[in-house]
Amino acid sequence: MATPPETRTIGNHLEEPVNTHDHHEPAGQHLGAETGTKTDTTPLATARRHRPWPGRGRPARRPGGGAAPLRLPAVGGGRGRVTLWIAATHAQPAWAHAPRLVIRAPEKRCGKSRLLDVVEGACHQPFITVNATAAAVYRSITQDPPTMLVDEADTIFGPKADGHEDLRGLLNAGHQRNRPAKRYDPHKNRVETISTFAMAALAGIGRMPDTIEDRAVVVQMRRRTPTEQVAPYRHRRDRPRLQKLSERLKRMVA
Repeated sequence: MATPPETRTIGNHLEEPVNTHDHHEPAGQHLGAETGTKTDTTPLATARRHRPWPGRGRPARRPGGGAAPLRLPAVGGGRGRVTLWIAATHAQPAWAHAPRLVIRAPEKRCGKSRLLDVVEGACHQPFITVNATAAAVYRSITQDPPTMLVDEADTIFGPKADGHEDLRGLLNAGHQRNRPAKRYDPHKNRVETISTFAMAALAGIGRMPDTIEDRAVVVQMRRRTPTEQVAPYRHRRDRPRLQKLSERLKRMVA
């Protein structure tokens, strides 16, 4: 199946075309959408067929006329996976499952936090969980859930994980719809039902638990070699371009 032009455009922004053969299974299957030879009737597929968006198939341009791709850190061939996952965050109503994006680094200074910055700029309603309490994260998940971005995720699941039980439970349960959490509110003297379904990206050192990685798109980071050139990510310069891309993705699935 040919890669849709809008998806190739995202790949152009991230400076690597999507490799349509680099999948263990069709992306729609992993998300819970219908795939195969029959007509795909998911909201995202309908949007692709009937609502072409402005600038379709063309990457952003510099004022001087040249293409302006963003250079990702050394992600070991995972740019296509990151690209598709970012696009999927903008079509959450279409999915029965929300696969996690696991950005795994073997050591420090591999660019995992920088890659998370790129994801934050282009994904749907980013919500960075640094210093956020579990209660605040739970309350942020509405009918239109944000995309949770968890840096230093190894501190949530690793040896220093004490005190993060609620957040771990949310990240595990939120992979699938209709897996709400139950919380007792002593002020209202009643049990509340809280939604947990949301896309989430986790960046950390080492492997995540099997309960996360079995349901995840895994990107293995590495340190760049002395001969590799990686353009620095500048928040004030690069984030506006990512936000424009995010707006185009929103229009595509609106």
